Amino acid sequence: AGMCQAAPGDMVAQRDVADHARTISEKVSKVLAALQAGSRGTQACINAASTVSGIIGDLDTTIMFATAGTLHAENDEEKFADHRENILKTAKALVEDTKTLVAGAASSQEQLAVAAQNAVSTIVQLAEVVKFGAASLGSNNPEAQVMLINAVKDVASALGDLIQATKAASGKKINDPSMNHLKESAKVMVTNVTSLLKTVKAVEDEHTRGTRALEATIEAIAQEIRALHSVEVSRSMSSPEELVRCTKPITLATAKAVAAGNSCKQEDIIVAANMGRKAVSDMLTICKGNANNAEGEELRRRTLQAGQDVAMEYRELLQAV
Repeated sequence: AGMCQAAPGDMVAQRDVADHARTISEKVSKVLAALQAGSRGTQACINAASTVSGIIGDLDTTIMFATAGTLHAENDEEKFADHRENILKTAKALVEDTKTLVAGAASSQEQLAVAAQNAVSTIVQLAEVVKFGAASLGSNNPEAQVMLINAVKDVASALGDLIQATKAASGKKINDPSMNHLKESAKVMVTNVTSLLKTVKAVEDEHTRGTRALEATIEAIAQEIRALHSVEVSRSMSSPEELVRCTKPITLATAKAVAAGNSCKQEDIIVAANMGRKAVSDMLTICKGNANNAEGEELRRRTLQAGQDVAMEYRELLQAV
């Protein structure tokens, strides 16, 4: 380059510079390719987690339609029985994908990438077949629809956490703390898939589905409480005013739970379970946002503790129902 500056018209010097530039470019490309190959599994986990987040958002929207009584099947003659077997089969396939994903933490980046992609592909299918199944229950059964969609949403949420845990544990030693987090995430995943299978079997039974919704909500609240102090803390922000406003749904849900306990009717229990689940989940999300916005560590700790206390008290109330 110095020779080119000294003699701008020297064609030989210009050719040398071009050759060196090409050589450097090729070497940089090889370095980048090696880096990408070395992190292919990690990148696949990042992409997979993003996809799962989108699925959860889509399921939240579907829950809104169901709650409003506007979730209809494409064909009026559809029955839930037409979808049950497909849901069970896909859920079991996801369990196998989950085992491979957990093993992927100790495998090569290539194997981890394939495991993450397969798990995401299966959860996409599972979410779709459950949505079809929920729609087939009919818009006159909104609470049953919400219960079923909540069950698959729990599975998707657990898979998202498991993917993050697998990414963090990838390449680590067996005694690394991230391995314990991976084991715990895998247990939650199995619990939530089992819960989905139970819900699929109970959703059509008017004599048991309220109780099943209650059991699922109690477990979901327990998982939300554990996640409140997890390493993967939400970066969302919320205001104290939002925190005050979210206490009203909690109060209404509490009244519903008490009424359901008094009536002992399955339809009252399922309404209370679905309402309480949403109220507590929203409250804990807003608590996290307030904690992230807190001016000091002490205020942050007290905010999270207050949210946890409310959630635990409400969970105990449901257990008494």
